[in-house]
Amino acid sequence: MLSYTNQDRFELQNFTRLVSGKHNIRWGGLLRAISLHDRATQNYAGTFTFTSLDSYRLTVLGFEQGLTPRQIRASGGGASQFSISGGDPVVAIRQADFGFFLQDDWKLRPNFTLSGGLRYEAQTHSGDRSDFGPRIGFAWGLGSVKGKAAKNAIRGGFGMFYDRLGESLTLDALRLDGVRQQQFLLPFPDFYPAVPSTQTLAGNAQPQAIRQVDAQWRAPMPIQAAIGFERQLPKNITLSTNYIHSRGVRVLRSRNINAALPGSGLHPYGGVDSIYLYETSALYRQNQIVTNLHARVSPKLTLSGFYARGRANSNSDGAGTFPANQYDLSPEYGRAGFDVRHRVQSNGSISMPWGLRLSPFPTVASGRPYNITVGRDLNGDSLYLDRPAFGRSTGLMGGGQGGNRRFDLQLRYDF
Repeated sequence: MLSYTNQDRFELQNFTRLVSGKHNIRWGGLLRAISLHDRATQNYAGTFTFTSLDSYRLTVLGFEQGLTPRQIRASGGGASQFSISGGDPVVAIRQADFGFFLQDDWKLRPNFTLSGGLRYEAQTHSGDRSDFGPRIGFAWGLGSVKGKAAKNAIRGGFGMFYDRLGESLTLDALRLDGVRQQQFLLPFPDFYPAVPSTQTLAGNAQPQAIRQVDAQWRAPMPIQAAIGFERQLPKNITLSTNYIHSRGVRVLRSRNINAALPGSGLHPYGGVDSIYLYETSALYRQNQIVTNLHARVSPKLTLSGFYARGRANSNSDGAGTFPANQYDLSPEYGRAGFDVRHRVQSNGSISMPWGLRLSPFPTVASGRPYNITVGRDLNGDSLYLDRPAFGRSTGLMGGGQGGNRRFDLQLRYDF
């Protein structure tokens, strides 16, 4: 079936600069707006999910032999979930955001500059109106000789930033509201390979997956502090080392807020629908040391590169990240999906004969962490995110208890 997306984007910005004595003052604003008209028909034909290739094979074999659904499931076959979407596939939204900033670079001394500023941001489809972001920084030149620039410099700064509510999340919440468009999720269906209509499922009040944006949404806020040292070396070589500490609060994640309560099986919001909520309740912490080298060996040869050593932990990897246990978020904190411990990158520009230019770009990085799941919904929250763990009476547990969340991969080489 036909799907399409039409977007019209509008952006207006203005930046002004005023130099007065020792002050370099800048201010400005940005207004952005988008009009989005989208038609999506994904999964309108339906999808059967099997926990393994063997369970699918046993299902097909049992169907060919004329076995009943109960007999097929007793033999180890049977689908674990059936999903299908239906309803009005067309959604249109309009969303806008704006920001204003003021910054002053104050040259207190010939070799020392202090910078301070403030930014304010807001947007539609969000009730958060408190997004003020202060920033402060300095640059201090050391070892300067009269008439010559300093060969050493110390730079540092601190800032608070904000991430906006993406139009794709607003679109999902508007579309998958259970009325405009329905997305049914049926556990352990016994009607394979027949595909029921959405009208039949709606008439029988079968469970749906509904998308919502948290009414208490607050913009995700990355906070960053950095300090670094730069040294001018002979032969047009510059070496710098920077320490960067980042902390993210109110980080995006998804959660099924109507999952069955452990022990009782009751649903907090009644019914059996899954309510997938976009919320800002996660966090991350990251520390990095980045060393940069830039060398202009000659007019025909320029080389540069960096080595970064970092560590990052989080309990979410973005808007599409669900916890394994909807009511216990503590096991989710571990290595972040963007946690690359080592990264080396170099590039250069070499002028060759006949007007040719050679630009090598080798990169070597350690692997990203990964998550291990058992491929089954053990706690009935409609999500296949339960993780294996060691237990006294069983080898597998839901919720990721008793084990590390992620593990290392091998080195990756990109050339």
